[in-house]
Amino acid sequence: MGTSAPYDAPPNWGELKSEVTRLAHEANLTAPQLRRLIQGVVRGNGGRTEMASGGRQGAAGSAGSAAPARDVASRFASFIADVRQNGFAAAAERAGLGDLTGKSVGDILNTLLDRLGGNASSIDDADARQALSDLQQELLADAQTFEEVQEILSSDTLDLENLLERFFGHYIFEQFSRVFYERLVQRVGAQQAVAFLGQIREFIQSALANRAAERDLSGIDWGGPQGANVISEICSQTLEVFGA
Repeated sequence: MGTSAPYDAPPNWGELKSEVTRLAHEANLTAPQLRRLIQGVVRGNGGRTEMASGGRQGAAGSAGSAAPARDVASRFASFIADVRQNGFAAAAERAGLGDLTGKSVGDILNTLLDRLGGNASSIDDADARQALSDLQQELLADAQTFEEVQEILSSDTLDLENLLERFFGHYIFEQFSRVFYERLVQRVGAQQAVAFLGQIREFIQSALANRAAERDLSGIDWGGPQGANVISEICSQTLEVFGA
């Protein structure tokens, strides 16, 4: 499911673990049930404000820290803003990606992921990197050439705020999957575990699709305090979508 390393939620997540196991037996979950499960993960990580601001930094009793996700989101936003202003090829050169002209879409995706996704030295890094990979695959699913990648990423219709919300949505899913996948396989079997997590993923994606931008993100200094504040605000508003 993206994250494959065995992991179990902290001991104080007992109530949520029981609810996840119980609901995983059901074929079709309701929106309130799915929302409640996501709320539980956010609550276990300190709540919306803590996750958005990075206050816990993976403190005891939490499943991880959202700090790596915010770092990846900042690099991604900075790159997309540069693409809009100067074009894909120039932005790629400035980001240290070299000349991507004529490269296959797969090579371009891997190069972007390595530069913007960072390393995977911790479980939180791995979740953030996989979230970016999922967003890239979603965004560039129809691209077959360098020119099509360039056209998509340079489009005036590309909503950066919604992209960042969707990135944090993928990150929430990766955390959920990483925390519960092994437990679910043991209790309901691999097939049912995948089907259950598929419902979680689809609910998150549906909730964040086509949301209208709330702010003008042009001119943001993504590498400075202003950018960090905007990233935290977008992380917070993403979690708020799920009632966190």
